[in-house]
Amino acid sequence: MRAKSLFFANASHELRTPLNAVIGFAQLLQDSHATLNEDKRQAFVGHILRAGRHLLDVINDVLELSKAEAGKVEFSPTDFDVGDIVRELVETMRPLAERKGHQLVFDLDPDVTAVRLDVARLRQVLYNYLSNAIKFTPSFGTIVARTRARGRHAFMLEVQDNGIGLSADEQAELFEEFRQLGRKPGQDGAGSGLGLALTRRLAIAQGGSAGVCSEVGQGSRFFVVLPREHRPPGDASGRVMVVDDDGVFTRDLMGRIEQAGYEVRRMSDVDEASKVVEAERVDAIVLGLEVGGRSGLELLARRSDHVLAAVNGLNVRVERDLGAIFPIADVLVKPSSAMDVERALALCAQGPRRPAVLVVDDDGIARALMAEQLQSLGVDVRLACSGAQALAMLDEAQPDLIVLDLLMEGMNGFEVLTSIRARADMAHLPVCIWTALTLSAEQQEGLRRSAARVLLKGRANIDELLNELFPVMGRHVQ
Repeated sequence: MRAKSLFFANASHELRTPLNAVIGFAQLLQDSHATLNEDKRQAFVGHILRAGRHLLDVINDVLELSKAEAGKVEFSPTDFDVGDIVRELVETMRPLAERKGHQLVFDLDPDVTAVRLDVARLRQVLYNYLSNAIKFTPSFGTIVARTRARGRHAFMLEVQDNGIGLSADEQAELFEEFRQLGRKPGQDGAGSGLGLALTRRLAIAQGGSAGVCSEVGQGSRFFVVLPREHRPPGDASGRVMVVDDDGVFTRDLMGRIEQAGYEVRRMSDVDEASKVVEAERVDAIVLGLEVGGRSGLELLARRSDHVLAAVNGLNVRVERDLGAIFPIADVLVKPSSAMDVERALALCAQGPRRPAVLVVDDDGIARALMAEQLQSLGVDVRLACSGAQALAMLDEAQPDLIVLDLLMEGMNGFEVLTSIRARADMAHLPVCIWTALTLSAEQQEGLRRSAARVLLKGRANIDELLNELFPVMGRHVQ
């Protein structure tokens, strides 16, 4: 309630200030029509025009947010080049930035070009980020609009500044409705508190995510991760196979998948699932580690070379009716063939830049083997011998793909994956789990304990997991 009260106080200021300008200068024009010279008249009209546009922006934000909350936002996807939109909007806003002495530049990834999205919505998101950066960065700052690939099916658009930065508490609340970037109602530049909330809802409605990384005194990086092709809710264009024993958790999962608009089929027998994968089109698989007393990973060994269905989630049962799904891009089986590695590389964005792959494994021989296979395919390879080292390397530079061992000493693969997925800017970073084909009872028990720790952290919410699973899925070749 306090946040809503603060919003209404700011909203009142945001509406009254431009409205007062419109009425005040219009009154002056009417009362002083005969005595005003042309310069004054033009100045007054300019004030009225700017105030009216600002008022319209605030009202549009309120209406758009209302639609988004009701799930009634309409999208009109078209084909366009993301780089063209970034250049166009940067040039449009450059005069506004230069008034404060800002340097406004763009940094475009050559792997992010053609997409099929609502271009007006993308402009709206980028405009919100750029206008906030210009407004809240002290004079003579540097603002960068940047694109980065996130696999074949997604990309990231971000705006980075070197402004005042945000505390952890401010970051946690920033994308919530009724939260203002400013500190006090009526403070100059405080904003209405709707633009970022709307940005986040627009991203989620297109199967993406939005967030911020910031440090007080060091500036902020606002980002949105979006699929390269819009898939509206209810578009039953994907077939998902859940290979696992039936139970409350699995039935709940299947129900949510169907609600999301996908065709879903459950298989509780590895042999039968293998036959279906060979004979029918399957776009994604959620695979149980143990199915009917056997390893679900056996299914992977039977995939023919022409079968392109990806494993998009590993399901670990912790108790009888309780489990956790770990969204992944695919699974690589040890030892991996050259064809397996090439298939994994297909998850990376295709473009003129050499893809970069991070290999995470505590086995030095396995790391060396995978490095040789990747380098022979023209890939830049980075190696990490532990989960902790991998997470530290991700802070320096994000790769295009991670090949992650499931069973490692210290921090295992599930724990590493959970840490990665906890960061919104890495929500769609492709991760291939790399593991032995079969797991011993002791290994499976160790992974169950890991999943239990994740459950305790609240990471087993099915809605949250599905939000991560579906954007990664993308559209797979038949």
